[in-house]
Amino acid sequence: MDIDIEMEPNIDEVHDRFRQGKVLLPEEIGLLVRHGRLSTEELQSLDKTDPMELSAKLERAKETSLEMEEESDDIEPSEGSSRSTDQS
Repeated sequence: MDIDIEMEPNIDEVHDRFRQGKVLLPEEIGLLVRHGRLSTEELQSLDKTDPMELSAKLERAKETSLEMEEESDDIEPSEGSSRSTDQS
């Protein structure tokens, strides 16, 4: 049995990230274009990105990694999560 589910990202969430100045993947920019959420000026500004900067996918991975690290610092270990090495 094959299950093939294609889910399109939440357009409002992607648009909010764009408005906040976050790095978007090319696929996300395409999504905004297809839904008419970018003006001509916004598209032109995206086209002027510096090719020497990190690629969008690398930048996004870096941001995600930092966010996950911050979130994991906030999580307190539960009582059952620490293992005892005492085998007496």
